Amino acid sequence: MKKAILCFVTSLLIFTVQSQEIFQIDSTSKWIQAETWAGSFEWEEWNYSLTFNGDTLINDTLFSKMFLNGRYFWDYHGYGSGVDTVYNQYFGAVVEESGKIFMVLPDSSSAIPLYDFNYSINDTINTIVGNGLTIIDIDTLENGRKKYITNSSDQLFIVEGIGCNLGFYHIVERVPEWLIDTTLGCYYQNDSLIFLNNSNVCYFPLPVGIADRKQTGIAYLYPNPASSTLTIHYNEPINSVSIIDLNGRTQNVKFEAPDLVNLSSLKNGLYLLIVNNKQTFKFIKK
Repeated sequence: MKKAILCFVTSLLIFTVQSQEIFQIDSTSKWIQAETWAGSFEWEEWNYSLTFNGDTLINDTLFSKMFLNGRYFWDYHGYGSGVDTVYNQYFGAVVEESGKIFMVLPDSSSAIPLYDFNYSINDTINTIVGNGLTIIDIDTLENGRKKYITNSSDQLFIVEGIGCNLGFYHIVERVPEWLIDTTLGCYYQNDSLIFLNNSNVCYFPLPVGIADRKQTGIAYLYPNPASSTLTIHYNEPINSVSIIDLNGRTQNVKFEAPDLVNLSSLKNGLYLLIVNNKQTFKFIKK
């Protein structure tokens, strides 16, 4: 009889451990999301993926490096419209420890807490994403992941091991007045669809790699966002460059070379850069 009870307890413990699967991000994780921006005379829609490529050691902790690949549609009223592509833009460094996700933003060495997947109902979120909101309910998805529902007016929720339905992380403090909508389309792991939130965003065609840029000779700015200098990669001689803010005012800047702009005189924000009076780019000074 004692042996039977012991076997039952052991089986129960094994079942409990197996049922409490821990869902974690890894090197194969991929988020696909979208953002919509609007200003006084511009409109943009971004569709992009976030993936990992390589590691970096920050303050004795090994982080995974996250990169952005995507396209954005833009319409600057009076200055034209078009589609630009962004390849392998460094987005930050990420690590997951004990059900918590931390991120180091570009040009920073301090880790900020993004998510904590250890909450219970009525807990208050104390991480960056959803800070101050209350967990009002917890659902369990078909794959076993927990879905933390908050009291947010915009129906924000967080999925265990994935992140928020508004996107893994969007850096709204840069130009918050122009970011009007952001959405997580879906999350992949090992090339398998793990979570679908918005099919229109998830199945939007995205660029596949930096090789495309080398083959087509596409024009682009680097780095973007930029803090001190901005390099213009253009596939023909640069004869003129104009920088305009979102109020339509031309900015006076110094050029260290025809393709290298000194941004020290600009305030932080969003700007347009026009090359040879015919091609317009958007960049962020931070």
